[in-house]
Amino acid sequence: MRRTLTICTIFLFLTLMTACNVANEEAGEAVKYIISKTLEQPSSWHGSFIVRNEGGGSLIHTTYNGVHNDDGYRVAIDTQGMGFDSQADVKKEGDSLYVKLPNSANWQKTTSQDLKMLGLGFTYNPIEFVKFLQDFDVHISTTHAKNVYKILVQAKGEMPFTPTVAAITGTDQLLPLDVPEIYVEVNPENQTLRSLVMGVNYTGGISVSYEAQITKERGNNNAENSN
Repeated sequence: MRRTLTICTIFLFLTLMTACNVANEEAGEAVKYIISKTLEQPSSWHGSFIVRNEGGGSLIHTTYNGVHNDDGYRVAIDTQGMGFDSQADVKKEGDSLYVKLPNSANWQKTTSQDLKMLGLGFTYNPIEFVKFLQDFDVHISTTHAKNVYKILVQAKGEMPFTPTVAAITGTDQLLPLDVPEIYVEVNPENQTLRSLVMGVNYTGGISVSYEAQITKERGNNNAENSN
């Protein structure tokens, strides 16, 4: 009798594990498709990136407000740090970048390195961050919450903002304590991303919180032709 129960228990466990693996594999394919579809459609993006010290004080706080269309987008970036602040509008058209500084009416061609020197945090704005998730090695699984999925970044030291956090804190060897967990909510009606939330704890008591909200635009808001 005990042997029969043991065999049944093992069989049930293997069945559940197989079902979970299939569900997670299907979830991974679905979320990657949804990310790809989101990046193909006109949408508004709003996000925030906050780095905190061990005591919970804010070391840097960046907000993003942008409009995306196909491969082009425009985003207003506002970064507030300890003793400095930086604002600018950034526009991406294909592989080209343009920046418009405060009190300027003109767009100037720029590079990611130039924007980094301005302290804007352009390379991990929500649109670029979602592209990072699309291309990088991640594991995607379902959660108990409806339409919410969990993404684990496999190489935990490769987050795009880790070098910035290291520079802000003056730490040479800065690594996440755990594999970063990212939670994304999808809109089942139009199969696009609705929101993204992430928290990362680093060595030395440093933490990062990252949030983004995405709204599908009606009509054709062409960010590439924004003035």
